[in-house]
Amino acid sequence: MKTLHSESMLQRQCFTWFRLQYPKLALNLVAIPNGGQRSQKEAAIMSGEGVVPGVADAVLFIPSYVNQTTYHTLCIEFKTVTKTVGRDGKVTERKTYQSEVQKAWQAAVEATHNKYVVVRSLEEFMAEIKAYFVKPSGMISAIALRAIGIPF
Repeated sequence: MKTLHSESMLQRQCFTWFRLQYPKLALNLVAIPNGGQRSQKEAAIMSGEGVVPGVADAVLFIPSYVNQTTYHTLCIEFKTVTKTVGRDGKVTERKTYQSEVQKAWQAAVEATHNKYVVVRSLEEFMAEIKAYFVKPSGMISAIALRAIGIPF
């Protein structure tokens, strides 16, 4: 049985789009390598270094003002449909959801004025980024303009 890493593929597509769309902000969007299998020793070391379970897959370190709310960062969790290919070649699909620890981390960061979104496609990611940068009036946020080096 082979699992296709659709969340990884989605994340790579989103980072590629973001870096092409906003090259001056490329270093402000970072991935948080918080998953994967580790030995108990390595997990203990990482825990001591500050790794926290449930952290979002990516964080955009740019403040924004959306719907009369100021946000410090945009935290992005990627969730997709996981496809598994059996030995017989049959593909089964399973939608992925946030774990309880991810929901707890989401609540903690939202309580301190950080925006948190779950995206399931490149189109959703693009819409979330644009909404984060653009005010409802259609004007780009002054914070976002300053961040990309455009005086406002």
